[in-house]
Amino acid sequence: MANRAGAILIATYLLAGGFSAAQAAIPAIERAALIALYVDTDGVNWSDDTGWKTPPLAGDGFAMPGTECGWYGVWCDAGATTVEGIDLHDNLLFGSIPPELGNLGGLVILYLNSNQLSGGIPPALGNLASLLDLVLYDNDLSGSIPSALGNLANLEIAWIDGNDLTGSIPPELGNLATLDSLFLFNNQLSGSIPPELGDLTSARTLYLNGNSLSGAIPPELGNLTSLENLFLYSNQLTGNIPPELGSMPALRFLYLNGNLLTGSIPPQLGNLAGLQRLLLYDNQLSGV
Repeated sequence: MANRAGAILIATYLLAGGFSAAQAAIPAIERAALIALYVDTDGVNWSDDTGWKTPPLAGDGFAMPGTECGWYGVWCDAGATTVEGIDLHDNLLFGSIPPELGNLGGLVILYLNSNQLSGGIPPALGNLASLLDLVLYDNDLSGSIPSALGNLANLEIAWIDGNDLTGSIPPELGNLATLDSLFLFNNQLSGSIPPELGDLTSARTLYLNGNSLSGAIPPELGNLTSLENLFLYSNQLTGNIPPELGSMPALRFLYLNGNLLTGSIPPQLGNLAGLQRLLLYDNQLSGV
């Protein structure tokens, strides 16, 4: 749509006063957020935009209020009163993620992966207090990871790999107490691994490989007693392998290859009774 701001303003106005409550099932601000997503990601050229523009159209150019829960990729709660999910993966989305998505207070899953989205990750996504799954992988997203994502107190999965993200990993991600999986691999992240990631005690998977991370491996990662997969390979990590990594009883896969690690292999790794694969090659390790 030519005038993004106008379309969103009209959507908000029409839902607020232009139609009856019976027609406007979801809040005006949520309809406006959906319209912002369509406008900012070239919705007219999506692979599938069924329902979004089905006549009769409202004054904002979209299907009538009350139909949003039937739009492709959108689903709502049982009473159709709030948007709970957006799944537009592999749907030819171009453009940027609009900050208005942060107004979807009931959103539980957000799947925008495998598209051609560019620009930054809006810090406003940190407002999605109910979010469980944040899935943005295989896009062209750039800029830094917003520290506001550390506010997602219920987040279980963060798949942000396969983009062009730069800067450091925010230590605030260590606040994600319910996080099960953190996928940040194959970006252009730099700086050190925050020791705060050692607070992710519910995590089973931590993929930070394929970046430009430097500095030492934080010994605090040894606190991750639920962790099964630790992938730190293909970075620029230096220093010794922390013996604390031998205190991770659930660990099955430990990939530290392709770094600049020095010193000896700590014997404590022998305590990893469940370990299935250990990769240490392409480092500068010494000793026996």
